[in-house]
Amino acid sequence: MNKLALLITITIIFTLPSLALGPLKFGFQAGLSTPSEEITNVYNTNSVKFDRQIEGEEIEEVTGDLLTRGIDNGYHIGVNARISLGSSFSLVGSFAYHSFPEAKMDVFDPITDEKVVEFISSQRIVPVSAGIMFRFLELGPLEFYLRGEGQLNFISYETIFQFPITEGVKLSIPIASTESYSRLGAGFGGGFDIDLELFRLNIDVRYNIANLALTDSDEETKAYLGLGVGILF
Repeated sequence: MNKLALLITITIIFTLPSLALGPLKFGFQAGLSTPSEEITNVYNTNSVKFDRQIEGEEIEEVTGDLLTRGIDNGYHIGVNARISLGSSFSLVGSFAYHSFPEAKMDVFDPITDEKVVEFISSQRIVPVSAGIMFRFLELGPLEFYLRGEGQLNFISYETIFQFPITEGVKLSIPIASTESYSRLGAGFGGGFDIDLELFRLNIDVRYNIANLALTDSDEETKAYLGLGVGILF
């Protein structure tokens, strides 16, 4: 994958000087972000180890089952840029902030099936993207396109642990409550522009994979769908 990325980069560098670049278009976008189930699993695991100490006894390490509940739609805001490469193609770039609402995860004792702890986690993804857009159909003021892009994603989460109060029992979870990391990803989608003379109204749908590369060995694919409305000047 790294060799392919290098080849694409070299091709673009040597091709751009021969292209008649058009003016820069710049704009803003906002909309909904619909996450996959894996987005909620910030720890990339279906089990969690915790320490339990019953009064008068030694600390024991227990592996509990982690159950993730559903997550609602989030939102995103961002900026977009385009440079025309001719009648059909454009270079595109964007910077966005995707925020996903609080999701809940429960850890259950594998023997008693009792809930040991509840996680309340929120996650944010900030993709910096660059790619190619292909305009394939024009109907009056409407212009339809497809686009694909590579992404550098900055991912972060915050988790609050809520332990049930049980007399004579102490519980602790030896995992991080906050973390930030980066991943290479990609986005694919399409949409259309409406030329309103003073500016362009843009409707865009994009399927994003936040962690195609630089991942941990046990990390599941984190994908989400973005539906945005924007303007371009």
